[in-house]
Amino acid sequence: MSKSKGNFFTARELIEKHGAETVRMFLISTHYRKPIDFTEKVISDAWNNLKKIYTTLDLIERSEGGDKTGLAEKTKKVRREFENAMDDDFDVPSALTALFGFLREVNKSPDAPKKELEEAAKTIRELCGVLGLKLEVRTKEAVEIESLLNIILELREEFRKKKEFETSDRIREELEKIGIMIDDTKGNPAWRFS
Repeated sequence: MSKSKGNFFTARELIEKHGAETVRMFLISTHYRKPIDFTEKVISDAWNNLKKIYTTLDLIERSEGGDKTGLAEKTKKVRREFENAMDDDFDVPSALTALFGFLREVNKSPDAPKKELEEAAKTIRELCGVLGLKLEVRTKEAVEIESLLNIILELREEFRKKKEFETSDRIREELEKIGIMIDDTKGNPAWRFS
């Protein structure tokens, strides 16, 4: 690794660019006994995984609940799977697999009883806490701003695909004026506060 070749980053640089939670998600996604291969795609995947957690928690918060039971058993099951993975030589990637499988189940269950949904949210936060993910409470406004920014980035990508670079550059410049930086990566572009 060499800074001059562009394949060396300090922890501070990564955290400033991507945020501490994203960097943590990136680091825990690989078993501690295996080497970690850093790419922009992998850090983008870590950010997307974090968004999945936040999206599920937002869904639970917005849901009024219903009468479709069954989520309580799935909540107990994910806790067992998570604990078994962690007991097996701190197999965090397997623990994350169990967690993301559970997120999919919760997303299919917005009409579960409100009490079961709240227990699911509590479990998600607790398991993420074990991994050092704080999952900051986000306001409704923060969620709406993030959704709006993602729509703007999608539109900007459409302009770039159509080779309308003047428009896409103008979008980037206007966002920079309000303190939002766009990082164009091979995957989806990401945004961050400057």
